[in-house]
Amino acid sequence: MSLATATFTILFILTTLPVRAQTSAPMASHWGAADYPEFKRGFQSGLTFLSFTEFDSEGNRFGVTGKDTAAAVPYPETMGFNFLTLAYGNHVNSRSTELSNMMYRYSASLGLNADRFTEFYQNEVIHKGYRDINPVPRDRVRCADPLRLGCAEFALGGEIFYRFTNIELEDKLKFYSSNFFVGVGTSLSTPLLDGYVELGVSKLPTLVSTEYLGIRVAGMIRMGGILPSVDQRNPHFRKLAQGYYLVQGGVESILFEKIYRIILANNLTYHSGLFVDDQGREIRELFWTVGIDIDNFYFEAFNDMLGGTDFGPSFGGRFYWDIERPGRVLGAIETFVQNLNKPR
Repeated sequence: MSLATATFTILFILTTLPVRAQTSAPMASHWGAADYPEFKRGFQSGLTFLSFTEFDSEGNRFGVTGKDTAAAVPYPETMGFNFLTLAYGNHVNSRSTELSNMMYRYSASLGLNADRFTEFYQNEVIHKGYRDINPVPRDRVRCADPLRLGCAEFALGGEIFYRFTNIELEDKLKFYSSNFFVGVGTSLSTPLLDGYVELGVSKLPTLVSTEYLGIRVAGMIRMGGILPSVDQRNPHFRKLAQGYYLVQGGVESILFEKIYRIILANNLTYHSGLFVDDQGREIRELFWTVGIDIDNFYFEAFNDMLGGTDFGPSFGGRFYWDIERPGRVLGAIETFVQNLNKPR
């Protein structure tokens, strides 16, 4: 039994017990998305866009180190993943929400494989508009017509994590959940099957705090195993690494806390390699991720241009919102509409 098979089997069994969970963006951490767990219960929904290109901006094929022959090309086509996700998280001990350190999260994602939006964003917005560099060419696209049979994508899975306990002794002994966590999870999607364990800190209490600025940090290390798609008739990727590890770290700036809270995030991700070249060696990646959190909406963009590669899993983006907490803006709109409907 291979390392990937053993790892995935163990994690699949652990995360398909009665408390199942999953990160809200399938595969996104392999593209550089910040993937720290949420320490709150409730529903979230979101959109995720991931691009995989067969060429870089110089026209070189991704994963090819020697002569460019058909047999040596491990990734012969471009793909754009577009997911709509519904996720839910909660405490395992629902009767004692404030004292329960163990939480779970699960989600379901449905989408299409289509490169039209991702190509426009990559070439017209980023390469031409922002960086003024050569556009990334396309040759073969997996789903030129995304509405045909076989272009649907889905993902299911889950995550469960445990928050360590802090002890505080002032007037009396006090126990409370910390921001340090350990977790286990799995993601079963049409492109690949992923199982992992993780350890880190998310949303560390604010290190610097003023009336208009706060700073906090986060970090995580994850180790996992990969299995290819269960559909071997038309696999997305010919070659994938059996195992991987990734390290994420970042800083969040909290602006205008007293007036209207806005959070700006910057994260770096080092990935040991999801993809392998034509010699079977993992292709290491370094990603830069920027995000903005306003009210109950969160926007994020990630790109591997920081690592100097700018091809393969070149970029992605996601946008999600908190369904159960309307926030100040939506709350004001809701109140306004309710006032309009009141009998006069």
